[in-house]
Formats: sequence, C-alpha cells, structure tokens
Amino acid sequence: MTRTLYEHLAEACQQAEEDAQKVLDKLAQKRARLLEKAAQAEARLAEARTSDACEDKLEKLDSKLSELRERLAVVAQAHDNAQSYAR
Repeated sequence: MTRTLYEHLAEACQQAEEDAQKVLDKLAQKRARLLEKAAQAEARLAEARTSDACEDKLEKLDSKLSELRERLAVVAQAHDNAQSYAR
C-alpha cells in the first residue's frame, strides 16, 4: 500500500510540475506580446512628440504606455510566483 501511495504522489508531483511549466510558457508568451506592444506604443509616443501632436493625443499614448507597463509588472509577478511554485 505504501508503494502505491508513493507512486501516486510521484505522479501528482510530476503533473504539478508539467502544469507549472505550461503556465510559465504561457506567461512568457504573454510577456513577449506585451513587450512588443509597449515598444510600439513607445515608438508612437516618440513620433507624436516630434510631430508636435496635440496634448490630448500625447496624454492618450502616454496613458496606454503606462497601462502596458503595469500589465507587464503583473505578468512578471505571476511568472515569479509560478516559478517559485515549480521549484
């Protein structure tokens, strides 16, 4: 009986590690997409600044960039949490 319990526990641990790795992979993909969007937002903001865009447009672009940075921070925290769990 003890052996069966150990085997079941080992399988459960292996499944938990696989699930954690899947979460880490998804978070890495999400982070990459957010980084790309943030880079695009930075480029649009820089372009708007050099083209003397109206203040409303600059504020909107700056707000969007701030939102993307906040989302990146959330994803980074989730990644750290998942990585800690996987260890």
